[in-house]
Amino acid sequence: MLFTLEGFEQVENIRHYHFDAVNDDRSRRQFVVGVDLDLIRRYRIPLQELPLLCMGVLERQTNLASTMFTERDMVQYADARAAAAESPKKGPRRSPAGKRGPNLVLPSKI
Repeated sequence: MLFTLEGFEQVENIRHYHFDAVNDDRSRRQFVVGVDLDLIRRYRIPLQELPLLCMGVLERQTNLASTMFTERDMVQYADARAAAAESPKKGPRRSPAGKRGPNLVLPSKI
């Protein structure tokens, strides 16, 4: 199933994201995922990430036409972000000693 964000509407502190889904047989179905904006502030979830997170909810449970991005979902996401932030950062990739990339031109001796 392929999901496309069609837009959103907001009623008080609940934002409803509207998705259009296309099945393999090209039939269409509409879905709505609600998000409590007070809770995303509590868990420090950026507003820009909500459409993708809501799409993840739909991919896990396509049997409901309307659902919520729950506080439990937010806790799991916030915990995963915190764990990723604490993991040691890798330095830049370096090629093994003595090997040069194909675009490297060495000066010729004169």
